[in-house]
Amino acid sequence: MEAINWDAVQAISETMGLIIVIGSLIYVGHEVGQSAKATRAATMNNMMTSWADAYRGLSDSDSIGKLIWTGARDPNNLSGADRWRFSIQIAALFHNFQNAHYQWKIGVYDEDSWVAQSHYFVNLMSLPGLRATWEERKEMFSGDFREYVETHILTASPDEGYKLAGT
Repeated sequence: MEAINWDAVQAISETMGLIIVIGSLIYVGHEVGQSAKATRAATMNNMMTSWADAYRGLSDSDSIGKLIWTGARDPNNLSGADRWRFSIQIAALFHNFQNAHYQWKIGVYDEDSWVAQSHYFVNLMSLPGLRATWEERKEMFSGDFREYVETHILTASPDEGYKLAGT
């Protein structure tokens, strides 16, 4: 009977253990990647739903539509409660932009979507009523978002001839 070479057994065991550890790390890495992808997909879905809800809310009612139409073009044509309602509606829209900015900053909001949203935001901010609402309400937003708006959005040029849809 031959003697067992314990050094060879130990080397084979260590090699098998290393293969198992490497396989486990590959599996965990794949699962983390899948989880990150699912998080990004859920975030994008939530963001798009949020935008759709915001726009639907602005257009579902004749009175809100007229309010936004008038206020965006010249907020001085609104008085009292209408000016307040316009300001609240636009502040809610700004909160959607702030959320998109935050999600983009932490890496879960798609870069292309953020670029498109920023471009649209630049155009919206060229409307007198939105610019006035920003000036009145900017302190409601995080310092980081305010800085982004002040340095990137308000300093960018809107599309030539941009105007409110339908005008």
